[in-house]
Amino acid sequence: MNLKLSERLLLIAESVRGEGTVADIGTDHGYIPIWLIQHEACRKVILSDINSGPLEKARGNIRRHLPDVSLDIRQGTGISVLQDGEADAVIIAGMGGILIRDILAENEEKTKSFPKFILQPRNYARRLRTWIEKTPYLEITDESLAREGRRLCEIITVEQTEFAQTEQVRRRKDTAEKLKKKLEVSEDLEREIPLLYYAESRMHSLDFVRRKIRQESEIIERIRRNSNAENDDAAARMRRSENRLAQLRRIEEYALSGREFTVSENFRNER
Repeated sequence: MNLKLSERLLLIAESVRGEGTVADIGTDHGYIPIWLIQHEACRKVILSDINSGPLEKARGNIRRHLPDVSLDIRQGTGISVLQDGEADAVIIAGMGGILIRDILAENEEKTKSFPKFILQPRNYARRLRTWIEKTPYLEITDESLAREGRRLCEIITVEQTEFAQTEQVRRRKDTAEKLKKKLEVSEDLEREIPLLYYAESRMHSLDFVRRKIRQESEIIERIRRNSNAENDDAAARMRRSENRLAQLRRIEEYALSGREFTVSENFRNER
């Protein structure tokens, strides 16, 4: 019986369908590699984790779902378990955004050797995106959201600049710049809500923005409740939060206008 994946894991797995060799770093239960093999979605998979416990769970699941298949299982830290260029796509999912950044930044030459990454940070996604944007050999080429329980998980597709569809990336950046100016969105907030700038409407996008609105509204209420309005630091934090909230409201209005998180028809038709 084929393994059924959660929405988050299925989106990640579908993002590497058709790749030759896929490495799942921090595989935990091994569900994505099992699904890829069951669906003949790639030629080979490599599973790795820093701890032996998750790898034992993965081995048990492999025996259960793929009793006649031997998979490449490795224990180690990050992408250090891989040889340069050994994988066509590398998945790093379920870790903190800062840890993912550090894994990729630790060995630049090794990171450069893999054409594609699927990254799913549990937190600090903005910091991860900021690092990617400042890294000249990497490009963010797609974004999506997946619901897992009460969480909305951000999934970021990153490719080597030389392998990325450069015309597509250029058009996305042009669209992002126009929308950013139109909606008066700051760069920091743009990195928190990049789904605004991708060609296909995404499930959960409006919910994602509204969660940000609720969070910022709660921050404003806490500042009002706990701070002296005449305190310079409190006043500065209040201005910052009110400005962010106004930007988020403009993004919400744009999403509700019928143009929900899309770019031009011409760009969409060229994909």
